[in-house]
Amino acid sequence: MSEAITPYLNNFFEVIINPFITLLFLLSFILFAWGILLMMVNPANDDKRSQGKQHMLWGIVGMVIMLGSYGIIQLLGGTVAELFT
Repeated sequence: MSEAITPYLNNFFEVIINPFITLLFLLSFILFAWGILLMMVNPANDDKRSQGKQHMLWGIVGMVIMLGSYGIIQLLGGTVAELFT
């Protein structure tokens, strides 16, 4: 029974989880880049610079969360795969 589950878990991680994490990481990077763009285009406008800093901060937070979740999921996936083999 356990050998029948392993391919499904691998497919689930490869087809659903990993692309989803990659997409969220990409969205966080776009938010970070948008913050940099806001700061560069509006050097004299303090409100836009503050908004750009917030975008950059949340973009970094999002990327860190996605990298951490990717690591945790890989660790759990490896552990589960070892349990079932």
